Amino acid sequence: MFWICLRALRCPPNTMPVDALTSDRILGRNTCVKKALESGAEWLMFLDDDHVFAPGLLERLLSHNKPIVGSLYLQRMMPFAPVAYSHKTNDTYHAVHLHNHGADDLIEVAAVGTGGMLIRSEILRAIAYPWFEHGRASEDLIFCDKVHELGLGPIYCDLGARLGHMSPAALWPSFNNDTWEVGFALADGFSLTVPIAEEVGD
Repeated sequence: MFWICLRALRCPPNTMPVDALTSDRILGRNTCVKKALESGAEWLMFLDDDHVFAPGLLERLLSHNKPIVGSLYLQRMMPFAPVAYSHKTNDTYHAVHLHNHGADDLIEVAAVGTGGMLIRSEILRAIAYPWFEHGRASEDLIFCDKVHELGLGPIYCDLGARLGHMSPAALWPSFNNDTWEVGFALADGFSLTVPIAEEVGD
């Protein structure tokens, strides 16, 4: 399903795909950054192969013209928290409380998942290698920490740019009847939604 979405993705002229086929996610991300910078790319967008997305995703993120803007997706495990974080206390990131926002809001965040993240190359050039690394947190949170430490922020998340996170079902952040829900789309076309718990995100 990822490859179907990738083939349908609308891209500006001179867009060049880069990939890093490896079982090491950290090595893969660093390899993609290196290839993008060596090519002289103005932007780099990460798309993870366990996500599905709309054909207009890249166009939408580019339209904001922000140095770093991420897409909205959910963790695959209950309570299906958003992989976007409003703030950090000590070493703990706190998930965005989606019920405080509208369906298409562009919000400033402390951190956001790298899957579906668009980054201007000047940000990457300002960060010393490695851009992504193993550590006390996931590599995307460590990357966002580096952005803040170097004063390269702010970081944004577009709540209208939503990704399905693949598991036995595609797990979607969904906005229906003025409320946020978790949407499940199964391979046979069956789908359902359940409310996102009010306590997820703070």
